[in-house]
Amino acid sequence: MAIEHHSAGAVVILDRRILLLRRSDRDEWVFPKGHLETGETPEDAAVREVREETGLEIALAGGLGTTEYTFRRRNRTHHKVVDWFLGLRVAGEIRLEPWFADWSLDEAGEARSRLTHPEDRGTLAKALAAFEKAVGP
Repeated sequence: MAIEHHSAGAVVILDRRILLLRRSDRDEWVFPKGHLETGETPEDAAVREVREETGLEIALAGGLGTTEYTFRRRNRTHHKVVDWFLGLRVAGEIRLEPWFADWSLDEAGEARSRLTHPEDRGTLAKALAAFEKAVGP
């Protein structure tokens, strides 16, 4: 039986560029995300995780759906569901927590190429469409 995980995260857009994070423990470029704490909504978790991982305060500008995937760690199967949101910076400067070695602000095409996981590319496409709808071209 798989160990279940529920996480939330945000595609953060700053000055029309997409924020990506590179993990310290492996060469993966990802969006900020993390596990929901007890009693926390996915929206609250997304805002908190972005603050903890990047130092940025964000406002959510809509939901982007969910991604699901399964992985193996220490001979156990894990199933993860991630709720995604569009995040717009309200305040703060980027200060990475130790889980991350680097960050990048990329134009859409660069971000699409840099992202490690295919499902993140789909989430990026949804974020770009939601951003255009929310703030215009």
